[in-house]
This record gives sequence, C-alpha cells and structure tokens, in this order.
Amino acid sequence: MRQDTTQATLFELVYGRTAILPVEREIGDKVLLHHTKVEKQWNEKFDSKWNRPFHIEKILGNRAYKLRWDNKILAKAAHGNQLKPYHQIALSFTNNIPQLKVQRILVQPDEIL
Repeated sequence: MRQDTTQATLFELVYGRTAILPVEREIGDKVLLHHTKVEKQWNEKFDSKWNRPFHIEKILGNRAYKLRWDNKILAKAAHGNQLKPYHQIALSFTNNIPQLKVQRILVQPDEIL
C-alpha cells in the first residue's frame, strides 16, 4: 500500500527499492539448485554454492519440484527455497574496448608536507 504523502510503499521507504516477490515457477524454467553440502564443509568453502542450470520437469505442489538435467530426472524433489532463477547472459566482445590512459604525477618529498 502506497503512502499518501510520499507515494511510496513502506518497503521502498525503508530499503530504497521496490520489493521483489517470490516467483512462481513453471515447467521448463531454468533454475539453479542450492548445494547445501558446500556450506557445511570447510574444505569446500570457495566452491560454488549453486549447481548447474536445471529445467523444471514437474511441479509436485507445496513448492516442490522435479528437476531435469541433460535428459536425466533427479531422484529427489527440490523445494522452492533451494532454487533460484537462472538468467543466461550473452557476452559479446568487440575490439572497440576503450583504452585507459594512466597519467603519472611526480611529487617531490618536500612537497608532500
């Protein structure tokens, strides 16, 4: 609900941005699966906490999903709080990269004080 005087929601006033609500997932959506084992083991501290992009194969209800990867369906269902949307980013590199110019300024020791 927007405030009359500020025309902003309470969330926007507190956090300075609009709220992002949980998204209902659909069959075929790409998602990343949280790898909970990584957080519990010290020796895998710097490993990725998210596993490859999976496709949602089936919606089981109560925010439970069957996932598919490489035409193989995972045996265990995943809960919605273990998933996050996968956004594929297309990177293109060109030769029009701006060159940075570094300018050196020489300062004498007596000029510092």
